[in-house]
Amino acid sequence: MRCRGTWCAAAALTAAAALSPSAMAQVVLTGNIPAGTYTYFDQDVQIYDATIVAGTGTTLTIRVNNGKISVGAGLYSWGIDGRGQDGADGWTFYPPQAGQPGTAGYSVVLETTPLMSTGSVPRDRSIQVGKPIDCSGGDGGDGAWGRDGYFDDCAYIGAEDGYTAAAGSTGGSIRLTAAGDIAISGALDTSGGAGGNGGGGGQGIIGFAGVGRPGRNGGNAGPVTVEQTKFAPANSWVSLYVNYASSGSILAYGGQGGSGGAGNYGQPGPQPGGNGGNGGSGGAVKVTARNYTMSAAQGVCSVATGGGYGGAGGNGGGGNSSSCYELYCSTGGPYKYTITASGGANSGSGGHGGAAGPITITSDDMLGMGLYCGLAARGGNGATAGIAGSGGVYTGDMCENGTECENYSVFGPGQTFPSGHGGAGGAITTSCKTLSLAYSSSGGSAGMDSSGGDGADGIDGSMAGVYCCGEPPEPFGGHGGQGGAGGAGGKGANISLKYVYYFVTNEPYSFCGGQGKPGGDGANGTPPGPGGIGGACGAGGQLIKNSVIQPIACVQCPAITGAGGTNDLGLCGIR
Repeated sequence: MRCRGTWCAAAALTAAAALSPSAMAQVVLTGNIPAGTYTYFDQDVQIYDATIVAGTGTTLTIRVNNGKISVGAGLYSWGIDGRGQDGADGWTFYPPQAGQPGTAGYSVVLETTPLMSTGSVPRDRSIQVGKPIDCSGGDGGDGAWGRDGYFDDCAYIGAEDGYTAAAGSTGGSIRLTAAGDIAISGALDTSGGAGGNGGGGGQGIIGFAGVGRPGRNGGNAGPVTVEQTKFAPANSWVSLYVNYASSGSILAYGGQGGSGGAGNYGQPGPQPGGNGGNGGSGGAVKVTARNYTMSAAQGVCSVATGGGYGGAGGNGGGGNSSSCYELYCSTGGPYKYTITASGGANSGSGGHGGAAGPITITSDDMLGMGLYCGLAARGGNGATAGIAGSGGVYTGDMCENGTECENYSVFGPGQTFPSGHGGAGGAITTSCKTLSLAYSSSGGSAGMDSSGGDGADGIDGSMAGVYCCGEPPEPFGGHGGQGGAGGAGGKGANISLKYVYYFVTNEPYSFCGGQGKPGGDGANGTPPGPGGIGGACGAGGQLIKNSVIQPIACVQCPAITGAGGTNDLGLCGIR
């Protein structure tokens, strides 16, 4: 049972044990626990289905002198809920409004020490995490869409701009410090919250359109520190492993950026889309151990500090073509409104991927990783830009003269903005006596990945307005849209290994830069639109073994420019 806002059945025991430690062999902490520091002597502490109480502080510290700490109890229990609260979406309110900000994740510190009361005997001083400790940041709320313009009888009520979104919140931190073994089969999560999506603008009829709001950035992840002190026995371990109920992992991902809201069309012209938000940065992970191992008989066991993905850009509003809007209302009608022709509006740019956090693992003796286990510090991928609005056509005053072949204008589309680039990878550094990475010829391997994130594909340019007139009818077009630039790949980071003995078969290391993506194609028109500039691959990192750079070069890929458009506007039928 999860506890949120109410006491669990065992909450009375929680309060009594936390505030007045007794001589009980085991203290149970469950239910709502206020933030603060709780200290115990010569006791074991079990924590499960625990929720940090909002408004009581930012950090929960459990310190056990001469005893062990365990998180989780039984198959269906939870661990420690220190998540930040998600912000409410603007469309859940009436009237609609901006997205609400979330809150940052809490921080959790679990610590065991060798200190003993007078007359006590040494006890197990391990930390066992069997269920998740979730300190991730809250998501930002989405902005509501703006209301379309409308008529209240004969009174025109204008369109609204989209409402702003809220950024993702940062993750808290987690620190485990033990004078004994540390066993993790539940996730430690300090990931940042996702950024909110910007609200789209409302549609105008005879007035201005609404503006699309930008997506907001994802939150940065918090750090994770796992440390065995000098008091831990030399043959003790820090272990991450997958069991039948959960996966041992450390997750410090940056939050994903929100998407930009779409612009809309209206008078005298359309509005642009909002830019996509950038992904948040991954958190730093540091492990200091006597011996360190990761194993996964089933599932995947990982330490992951990847950057958040960028959010997509919003589409630009399409251009208007000549038309006549007729209105009937209580005072009569039809009342006629000429819709002015215009070009299309610009798109929003794509959000960039966030940078990954570094991973540092130091072991006095063994550092071993089993099949399907990995250290992943890959940069986040960029996101695509929005689609620019297409162009409109002027063919005369449609409310008065109708189509006039001698009096026309054709308009081009809006500008297609660049797509996002990938984020940089995070450095991976290990130091140990014996390095062992498992490999199976039938598939599966341990691995390390500090690659840069990939850029996003450039978006094709949008269509020009095209008008057919004459006998026989010929097509006349505005300028074609230029293709959007493709996103560049993020820079790869170094993998640095220090060891005495090396048991690695297939060199499972990835440290190159992310893929750059081609620019978008230009659209047909007069003149046609050029292709967008392509993004280059990111610069590669290096593999360094015992301070010696290995002669392994990353393949460099050229930037690919999109194809240009042509003058072919298509055939005109009989009109």
